[in-house]
Amino acid sequence: MKTKKIKISVSLLTFLMISVYSSIIAQAINISSNRYTSYKTIFHDNGELMIAQKFIDNEIVQQESYYSDGVLKERFGIVNNKSHGVGVLYFPSGNVQEKYRFNNGKLIGDHIKYYTNKNLRFIRTYNNKETLSETGTWFYPFDGSVSTRFYYDKNGEIHGVHIEYPKDKYGNSLSVVKTYFDQGNEISEIQYNHNKKQS
Repeated sequence: MKTKKIKISVSLLTFLMISVYSSIIAQAINISSNRYTSYKTIFHDNGELMIAQKFIDNEIVQQESYYSDGVLKERFGIVNNKSHGVGVLYFPSGNVQEKYRFNNGKLIGDHIKYYTNKNLRFIRTYNNKETLSETGTWFYPFDGSVSTRFYYDKNGEIHGVHIEYPKDKYGNSLSVVKTYFDQGNEISEIQYNHNKKQS
């Protein structure tokens, strides 16, 4: 009985390993669904994995890249040769550096960056509206408070109010600076000290 089970398992999934220059392609053929899954791997000079790509029916669906010490560097999905779905970029330490989402090659939703201490560094939101298509916020690394807020229009030009929250070297708030833009052109700037408008 054990021998028959092994034979059936092997007949359902066949593995073919092919060496191609510095990369290796592994093909797994699922006979029951007629789907062909293959993997292409490329290695660093030191032998550590550098890139791993997954294909279904000869179309790439996922890619992973690695640092030279084998730590995962980035992972993202691919559809029709375009970035698609959630992607994650990592620091060499293994901590998350960036998170993002693509829809058919276009960034959507929140693009988030982190400092090495795991505090938020930056959030940029792509909302695909006609006028204010992107909003962004920068954060200070030491306390996680907001340093800058801004908006972009669909053409990538700064639009609307751009707000800065400067601090001194001790982390004390100094003022609030609001700059107004119209499609990349600065209209006016107003500075507030302790919530009072400066003339």
